[in-house]
Amino acid sequence: MNKFLIISKSLFFWAFLNLSCSDNHHSDSYKNTNDYKVYKIDSIKNYYLIYALKKNVRFKIISSKEFNENCKEIKQESYYDFRLTSLLHSFGEAEIAPGSAGCVYVDSVTKICIEDSIYDLYSGDNIKGLCFTQNH
Repeated sequence: MNKFLIISKSLFFWAFLNLSCSDNHHSDSYKNTNDYKVYKIDSIKNYYLIYALKKNVRFKIISSKEFNENCKEIKQESYYDFRLTSLLHSFGEAEIAPGSAGCVYVDSVTKICIEDSIYDLYSGDNIKGLCFTQNH
C-alpha cells in the first residue's frame, strides 16, 4: 500500500508541476482577447506569411523578409496587437493580378493569394520581417 501511495503522490506532484508551467507559458503569450493569435508562419521567396486568428476570423499577413536588431520575434501560439491594412481593398500598396481575383503581386514575380477561410490579405504597420514593433 505504501508503494501505491508514493506513486500516487509522485504522479500528483508531476501533474501539478506540469499544469503550473503550462499556465505560466500561456499567460506570458496571451495579452488580451482583442489581440491576434498567430497560428502559423510560412514564407514564399522574400516574404513571410503570418497566419493569425482574431474572434474566429482568419488573417493572412504579408511581411517582407528584413533584418531588425531590436526584434520582438513573432512566434506561433502567441498573441499580438497587430495594426493591419487590407491589400485587396487598398489598391495603392499592391497590384491586383489580372484574372486572379483575391491575389496580389507583392513584387514583380511574387504572387500571393487568399485561401480557404481567408478572405483578404494584409500588411501590418507594426510588423517588420518577423518582428513585432510596438511603435504607435
